[in-house]
Amino acid sequence: MTNILPLPSAQSCVAPVRIRAVAPAELAYHWRRVEPLIQKALDSHGVIGRHQPIDILVACGQDRMQPWFCEDGTEIIAVMLTAEVQFPRRKACQILLVSGERMDDWLDLWTHTIEAHARARGCDHLEAQARPGWARVTGANVAAVMIVKDL
Repeated sequence: MTNILPLPSAQSCVAPVRIRAVAPAELAYHWRRVEPLIQKALDSHGVIGRHQPIDILVACGQDRMQPWFCEDGTEIIAVMLTAEVQFPRRKACQILLVSGERMDDWLDLWTHTIEAHARARGCDHLEAQARPGWARVTGANVAAVMIVKDL
């Protein structure tokens, strides 16, 4: 009798999403694809008008921010930005922006990837200015509330 293995399902043939840091030149190359995601995040951030997408591109080009892509095959489904900040007694990896689709497909991988990156860079904590729901989905503690008053 011949053992016949079942064919893999279509789901198991699909490569999982991946998260990776990208160089500023690659961000510029994909700019038309990611600029709308960045604009969407900036429009919903607590301090509207602090940045425009072009400011993000320039900051990444000056190595002041680290862009990250979440990809499903060749499709960019999310973009993230981080920056390192050295305080007198601690070093933080700041999560500046997260925007995209299908968060359930990449949130856990993104969390583990950013945490590993931060540890490798000598950071001892992550911090973010984010909407309240981010604390719940990432398991983070709300340490402060950002108060903004336009003048």
